[in-house]
This record gives sequence, C-alpha cells and structure tokens, in this order.
Amino acid sequence: MEMLKLYDFPQDVIDEANNIYKQLGTHLNRKNHNLKVLFCVYNAYLNLDMVMDILLLAHKLKIPQKKVKNVFKLCSPIETGYQFKQIRFTIKQYAKLYLDNINDLSKEQKNIIMNEYVMDIIEKNDNMLVDEKPQSLAAAIIIYFLEKRKLKDQLIEFKQKLYRRITTINPLVITVGNVLNKSIKNYQKN
Repeated sequence: MEMLKLYDFPQDVIDEANNIYKQLGTHLNRKNHNLKVLFCVYNAYLNLDMVMDILLLAHKLKIPQKKVKNVFKLCSPIETGYQFKQIRFTIKQYAKLYLDNINDLSKEQKNIIMNEYVMDIIEKNDNMLVDEKPQSLAAAIIIYFLEKRKLKDQLIEFKQKLYRRITTINPLVITVGNVLNKSIKNYQKN
C-alpha cells in the first residue's frame, strides 16, 4: 500500500497495515479498496496498542463517515479469516488523542481538561455515564470545558476535527455537566 506514505502515519503503523493487507489477500474488490485500507490502518494501530479513532482515520483517508460502518462487515473474520485484536481504549486515552488535535488550546488548558475534568468523571463512575462509549464521553467532556470557558474558536475547531455527529454528543455534554456540578455541590455541602 504505497499510498500510505502520502499520509503522516508512523512508519511502524504503515508496516503493520501492509502486513494486515497481505493477510486479507484479494478478498475485497477494487470498489471496496479504500475500506480495506481503512481497516488495515485502524487495525495496525490496535495491534501496536496505539489509540486511534476510526472516524479520524476515515476523514484522513477521505472515506465518508456513513461508509465506516461497512468496514467491519466487509473485513469480518468470517469473510477474510483475519482475526482482529479486541481492545478497548479508555476515556483518558481518547481525550488525549482529541486534545492533541486542537491547536489553539494552551498546554495549561489541556492539563486542566485531563487532570481535573476527565479524572473527575472517571473517579465519579456515575451510573448515567457508565455505558457511554469512551470516544463520545471524552468528546463531551472537552466540549463541556470549552463551552464553560467560552472558548468559541477552540470549540469550533474541535467540533470540525472530531468528525462525529455533534447532535448525538450534545445530550451527553449536558449529562457531563450535571455529573460534574453534582460533585461540586456535594463537596460544598461537606
């Protein structure tokens, strides 16, 4: 997959993606080639224990978000014989990944998000948030911080670089705010 050199993927990710590509063989036709490449790159990150959001990769590879759901159907173990690694990254890992993509936030602001907001949500382990996807929860925490601090430019930049449907994250932002505010009120009572 010579095309991967056009992107800024780490060399070990490119090498691993090429290995996966070879293992998949000629299963997919030319029409689905881009989805096969996305699958290989995403799984290369997983195999190397590096956090990555498949929607960020899809955007980078110019694959529409609506086609991403087809990737795992097309490249399923039943179809290809390739057994992909089952790994679940944490809220903290996704938050760091997302924050690394925001240019207009200071290091201090990023530290506040990670060390106060993210850690507070993790420590609370609130029932309202337990079943949420870590990607969505990390995004909601960052959006909550940016909205609370009235950092409009950074909020716009983050939403543009997130490549997720904001309409599904907005209710979660409200829940994050309620959980964080509940903990502040309980702290003030004591």
